[in-house]
Amino acid sequence: MYRLRSTLKESIASIKEARELLNTQIKDGPGARSEPLEGKCQYHLETFENKVAGLVSVATKLEEYIELNARYKEAFEAVLTLDDSRASLQQSETSLKQSETSIEQNKISLRQNDLSLEQNVTIQKLTYLTIGYLPMGLMAAIFAIPDEQKVVAKPMGLKWFITGIILLMSITWLLAWKLKPIMQAPRDVWNWLVQRRRKNRDEEYGS
Repeated sequence: MYRLRSTLKESIASIKEARELLNTQIKDGPGARSEPLEGKCQYHLETFENKVAGLVSVATKLEEYIELNARYKEAFEAVLTLDDSRASLQQSETSLKQSETSIEQNKISLRQNDLSLEQNVTIQKLTYLTIGYLPMGLMAAIFAIPDEQKVVAKPMGLKWFITGIILLMSITWLLAWKLKPIMQAPRDVWNWLVQRRRKNRDEEYGS
């Protein structure tokens, strides 16, 4: 369309030059031509002027169409920009919702961790209570055995009872404190035996 406009402008400029030249020739001619010929010249001149005016009108409409097309193009680009912006906003909204979901999940995880810590503290307290009451219950059960069973000697009284509680409580606390190393010791011994056996086997195969 822009190429057509450029070509049309050049054509109109050439036609206007030809029209001026034709007008000059016709105006210089009156008096030298007969009336019928002069009438034909004026008729063809008017026809040519009408066609030139029509061509100029077409060129004007083409300019209007081109300008309107440019506006439509700008509007279309603006709509595309708005669509891109809307898509970006939707993506941002989706990301925001995902972030909110992640925050809620983190809050739930923190609450679960708090509950786990509270449960661990409760279990630890119960463990301490068990460690404290277990020796006393054991000694009470031992001293509650009837004399006929001959488990506890007759001279064993309150001092033995308290001493036994303290002794058992100390042993229980020591076991609870050193439980992990105590549990790890058999594994270490077993691993040492396995490694030693493999080493002896490798030496036998090597020899």
